[in-house]
Amino acid sequence: MLIFLEEDDEIKDLFKIGKKKKKNERSLAEIALLVENVMAELEVTTKEDAKLNRQGKPTINKLKKLDILTKILSKKHLQLEFLDHGVLTLLKN
Repeated sequence: MLIFLEEDDEIKDLFKIGKKKKKNERSLAEIALLVENVMAELEVTTKEDAKLNRQGKPTINKLKKLDILTKILSKKHLQLEFLDHGVLTLLKN
């Protein structure tokens, strides 16, 4: 979870409303790295929620990340990359 907190500001900076960048300003490697980081954090969050669920505790970790995830997945130029990395499987879990 600590990893995501550090990357949280970076992700927010990349997707600030009002600061529109052209799609071609970010390289494919940067986009792939961003997607991999978000997917890794989502996977960790999913495992944490599953553990809490087995303990009978509230599982709200994914809900805390919903705002950022919604903003990222709404970017059309990132959607195919997320689909290629299996975001639907993680969301299902």
